[in-house]
Amino acid sequence: MKSAGIRAHFLIMGFPCEKYRAVAQTRGIGDMITFTGKIDYKDAPQLLTAADIAVTPKLSQTEANGKLFNYMACGLPVIAFDTPVNREVLGDTGIYARYGDAGDFAAKISALISDPGARKSYSARVREKAISEHSWKSRGKTIAEVYRAVLAKCPSN
Repeated sequence: MKSAGIRAHFLIMGFPCEKYRAVAQTRGIGDMITFTGKIDYKDAPQLLTAADIAVTPKLSQTEANGKLFNYMACGLPVIAFDTPVNREVLGDTGIYARYGDAGDFAAKISALISDPGARKSYSARVREKAISEHSWKSRGKTIAEVYRAVLAKCPSN
């Protein structure tokens, strides 16, 4: 991205980060990345709201990707590899790179950085999905519906 003239700054939250900081410096992109190191979970939303997009390069085909819910709640357009887990959570509100293709992943980031209209559209859509499908209120409603259906099938005493 830097060589393509695309201006971006990346915030990488979590640990361990020293190894990655050293790699970034070696590759000449250290000035484009802020590594927070370990942060308190309660501080994550404040940091996330400073972002324009979220990326999750997780490659697991089956392991949960819980950070997606935080990204969605903050209305961040999300770029992820195309996996069943990511599709289950994001549905049609995600931006998917070919599985394991770092070049395609980088291209998706560059395209989204360069398109404010797309960012705004994905932001609204992903936030709406977070509220309508993944919020506590939505999940509680679904659980209540399941209980009502089960109780309706029970013989009364």
